[in-house]
Amino acid sequence: EVHTLGNLTLVTQSLNSKVSNGPWSGPFGKYEVLGNHTSIFLTREVLESGINGWTDSLLEERTRKLIEDLLDIWPVPADHLGIIANGINHAIYRVTVADLVLAGLLKPGQLLYARVQAHLGRTCEISEDGRLFIGDSRYETLSAAAKAITGAQSEPGWWFWLVDRISDQSMSDVRQSYLEALHENPVVDEDLEEF
Repeated sequence: EVHTLGNLTLVTQSLNSKVSNGPWSGPFGKYEVLGNHTSIFLTREVLESGINGWTDSLLEERTRKLIEDLLDIWPVPADHLGIIANGINHAIYRVTVADLVLAGLLKPGQLLYARVQAHLGRTCEISEDGRLFIGDSRYETLSAAAKAITGAQSEPGWWFWLVDRISDQSMSDVRQSYLEALHENPVVDEDLEEF
């Protein structure tokens, strides 16, 4: 079994159960079963390409083609900021409270304030390592701390917490400033290349 994008296609769950570990050719092989039970263009393309069987080079070729198609359909935004580390592209999207503390945008011991009217006056404190404390309880994310206040299943933590009640500056605003600064002054070390 080869785990690559080129080795995937769309089939129903029941059809997948019938063919997933079976041979490609033969009376009950994938080629025959897929040919008799699918009308999906993507799977038809697999059948046409693999009429004489599948080889590693055919799978690599199909993987490259699917990647090209994906990038044509969903291109990377022109102003996207990312890095290449060890030959792998990594988008810089995930920002943590620790990142903001390290960047000097937040300070250990600083209080964040609940924005929601029903919870005005509730706060959490930022620790040196970017964790959040409400009393003696520690939370790893802004959303977890917000859920502890509201009791809800989910909370948009970056929006929920204010850095300053008077200006209504939210953690989302601080995160946006951080990302904009990264875009203007990308940090690249010897193991990372900007793309």
